[in-house]
Amino acid sequence: MSDPVWIALAFLAGLLARSLSLPPLVGYLAAGFALHGLGAQPGPVLEQVAEIGVTLLLFTIGLKLSLRDLARPQAWGVGVAQVLVATSAFSAVVWALAYARVGPFAGLDMRAVLVLALALSFSSTVFAVKVLEDRGAGSTHHGRLAIGVLVCQDVVAVVILSATAQVWPSVWALLLLLLLPARPLLRRLLDRAGH
Repeated sequence: MSDPVWIALAFLAGLLARSLSLPPLVGYLAAGFALHGLGAQPGPVLEQVAEIGVTLLLFTIGLKLSLRDLARPQAWGVGVAQVLVATSAFSAVVWALAYARVGPFAGLDMRAVLVLALALSFSSTVFAVKVLEDRGAGSTHHGRLAIGVLVCQDVVAVVILSATAQVWPSVWALLLLLLLPARPLLRRLLDRAGH
């Protein structure tokens, strides 16, 4: 299936979601899951565009995030507690499915069960931030706290997934910290761009 067909179907699914008073992102995700479930494979152009889009979206989330909000004990406490509770619950379910040898869960060892349960425990930062922005709640106290919790979860996810895959970030990733002093300039530039 060609890349323009993928994009057209995602656009139509986004319109359908919007007509149901849901965020268009729900439609885009549904279209992607459905097409992948049907065995369709995206082309290299679509994969590159998707990666660039997610990178830019995460970059703009990072610009809007206040380090003060991220450092709050509530953000870390709720984020870590949610990961622990959800991972425990998902571990029990996945382990039971592995023990019962149900479908793709058959033969999973405990490490695989824990990694899968951990992956299932994380929320979608991109989706949550988009919904908060659409509702105008991104700059409210509860919106900033929710974003802080989600970013804390993302930090935990990156550390754990890097450790389990035994792949460590490049030393060059530390240079991203140099963007912190440039935040005011980058924020003004994005505000002028509009999106």
